[in-house]
Amino acid sequence: ELTRRLPVGHVYDHGPASEHTAPIAAFEQAYAEVARTVPRTIVTPGDAVPLAGLDVVVVASDNRALARPIAGATGAGTANPVCGTVAARDEAPVDDNHNSAGFVMRFGRFRTLNLGDLTWSREARLMCPSNNIGVVDLYLTTHHGLDRSGSPVVVHAVRPRVAIMNNGTRKGGAVQSFRTLETSPGFEDVWQLHWSYPAGVEHNAPGVRIANLDAPEQIAAIVAGAAAPPAGAGGQADHVPAHYLKVSAREDGSFSVSNSRNGYTKQYAARR
Repeated sequence: ELTRRLPVGHVYDHGPASEHTAPIAAFEQAYAEVARTVPRTIVTPGDAVPLAGLDVVVVASDNRALARPIAGATGAGTANPVCGTVAARDEAPVDDNHNSAGFVMRFGRFRTLNLGDLTWSREARLMCPSNNIGVVDLYLTTHHGLDRSGSPVVVHAVRPRVAIMNNGTRKGGAVQSFRTLETSPGFEDVWQLHWSYPAGVEHNAPGVRIANLDAPEQIAAIVAGAAAPPAGAGGQADHVPAHYLKVSAREDGSFSVSNSRNGYTKQYAARR
């Protein structure tokens, strides 16, 4: 569906799926049809993805993690003091989220991190005992802000100033994920795709930084202590039209985030 709407010239992925369920098999078949029509690259940690004007480094892929510091990145290669302070988790041995391809992208002095759906214990494998990524300006929350991901061993080590939470009303946006961001050194703001019912009024960002909100009367009822309204199809609220968040970065390291719903934009000066 995406390739019918948006031309794709090259695909990058972590390789074959490790789960063998019917939905994943159907996806693999559809994806293989796309991959036959354009060049395909299976990435490994440490690979550079060629993209004009940008430096893109793969840091995780196919259940493997970056083993050496990213050259020139501030803080890369230093011991991660958060390691050992976060409890490990017993995760399913087979979960294709473990294989997520993640990357750091640099534009001049601006750096952003996207780890896909990488899971809690795999994040620890990537970030311990050393932080090979360094610090970043912007962090896309891992796994929609679910509490299966977004460990402090990542967030508190890379020290993002701003996070974009790619959550739904009921998927992601976990209280634990918000608390991890709120307690991260130097953290300033979280922006959200949707109001999160699990997080409630205590942790959701101010409305100006949330792209999609339920009806005002529903939000007011929640603030007053009422139960959340029933979800729409797929467990999510129906937000039509859908709104988005836009990040505009500059080579000096400064950037802005804009909310298409209300036109609100905030500027962030370059890190000193």
